[in-house]
Amino acid sequence: MDRLVAFLIRQPVIALLALGLPVFLVNYFAGRPGISGWDANFYFSYAAALSDGGTLELERTYGEMVSRGADPVAFDVDKRTPTGQVANFYPLGHSLIHTPGTFLGSLVAVATEGERSSFGPTAQLLFCLSAILGAAIGLEAVRRSLVPTLSEEAVAVGLYTAAATTMLGYYWFVLPAHSHTSSILVGGVAFAILMRLLAEPRLSIFLYAALGVGIGWMVMVRLQDLGAGALALVAIGGVLACRDLSASGKGARIGALVVAGLLTVSIQLLHWHWKDGTWFPRSYNDYSHFDFGQSFHLSVLFSPRHGLFLWHPAFALALAGVVLIWRDADMPGALRLGLVGVMGLAAGVLLIGGFYSIWWFGDSFGSRPFLSATPAVVAGLAMLWKLARERRCTRLYVAVALLLACLNGALAIAFHLGWISRSGALF
Repeated sequence: MDRLVAFLIRQPVIALLALGLPVFLVNYFAGRPGISGWDANFYFSYAAALSDGGTLELERTYGEMVSRGADPVAFDVDKRTPTGQVANFYPLGHSLIHTPGTFLGSLVAVATEGERSSFGPTAQLLFCLSAILGAAIGLEAVRRSLVPTLSEEAVAVGLYTAAATTMLGYYWFVLPAHSHTSSILVGGVAFAILMRLLAEPRLSIFLYAALGVGIGWMVMVRLQDLGAGALALVAIGGVLACRDLSASGKGARIGALVVAGLLTVSIQLLHWHWKDGTWFPRSYNDYSHFDFGQSFHLSVLFSPRHGLFLWHPAFALALAGVVLIWRDADMPGALRLGLVGVMGLAAGVLLIGGFYSIWWFGDSFGSRPFLSATPAVVAGLAMLWKLARERRCTRLYVAVALLLACLNGALAIAFHLGWISRSGALF
């Protein structure tokens, strides 16, 4: 028993993978094996096209996907952009990360399907497994960056609580082909790099470049994560405040971060220009737009229609934990500043989402864009467990977490099976 407890504390990400993978496999192979969800199939189409022919032209890809059951209205090869390309308004970042997994799946398909295919259930399965592994890597990066300050046990409890009481577990193991798994991967790694740089600003300029790539790639994965620029601002502030760096050393590090970030984002800008004939699309898609004359920010947080705190109250608890970290003078400055960056990212998600005409984000289990703030959620929940330990009220924490986990599980089942509206208000 002691060994099991020690394993659960030391390897929470592996433990969650062991629990979640069977859930994913059952869901994946139930009915027609394949990726479910409109967004996920659009993301997969890029990876399939690159795996199949090394191109981002989607005419053949859409035809193959429709022949295998995709919605012919959504994946319409006759719907063209001004440059004559088949339309797909989703960004590239998520798909590029998991193209190697898709290509591997196309090779495995020779054994499982009798022919090499980048479009069939095997390639789709490997795309999903790649996404699940990616999220695990991001969460492990977050765990390792928090453990030195908040303890191994507290961070493990924070991870378990976040997976069970928020939308994290659902998008990690039920709908992993959505881009949130890549947000967790890239955001988690970027957070870990930021923490290292804040603790020691004199580290190599290559780490600053890596942080710039991570921040730029977050924007390439989800455009709502433009607020990731807050991570860059925090890193730049750490450099400027470092007295042990010369002016040239500071300039080199800031330059490496900014240039790497801009070069990474330029990949998406070039793709838009090739596909749409514009450097930046005027609208995210055909049926939604930004309306800066109206504000839905309170609805994003509190509405029965996927409001963040109403659907997942654990976010409010995590926010309280983050505030306690900020107020604790004994906490390292690196952690407090790192969380400032993540909360700046979350504020950006709120700011952008509140002006979006579909502020409830469509068929969304809760307010899913806030999964980009997972490092802060884990840290905040870990801090609450740490305080519960110190004040001998762990039973209260466990009771609240179990209650929220049961409510979240029931809500996830009802959402997934269509017992409640996936796009409308909860009540």
